[in-house]
Amino acid sequence: MSIFGIGIDILSIKRITNIIKKKLDKKFSYRILSNYELNILLYNNYNKKNYTKFLANRFVIKEAVSKALGTGMKYGLKFNNLEIRHNKEGKPYLKFLSHAKKITKNINIKNIHISLSDEKLYVCAIVIIEN
Repeated sequence: MSIFGIGIDILSIKRITNIIKKKLDKKFSYRILSNYELNILLYNNYNKKNYTKFLANRFVIKEAVSKALGTGMKYGLKFNNLEIRHNKEGKPYLKFLSHAKKITKNINIKNIHISLSDEKLYVCAIVIIEN
């Protein structure tokens, strides 16, 4: 295996807080989250802090994935076609959906490593894609 791409992103949680304050969070959520992730968000009765952190964490990981792919948000790649799940130990992993599957079909991805860090003011993610 070799490294296909590395992506990193950092995000101020205040940016997501401002989106929520402007009541744009529903529109933002549908643009960023897959149906699976939306269900987690909507049915877990998160308090405002956890709701904001959930959105921020998903956004920063997906931005890092787009950078690791080398495409950014081009060629029809959409954040809601990238789904973050967790294994039984809690480790995040990525699932490509819909058009994202088509875009990544020729890359022959073997492994995707995701590391996420969050603090009071910022969230940061790094993604390494191996093929």
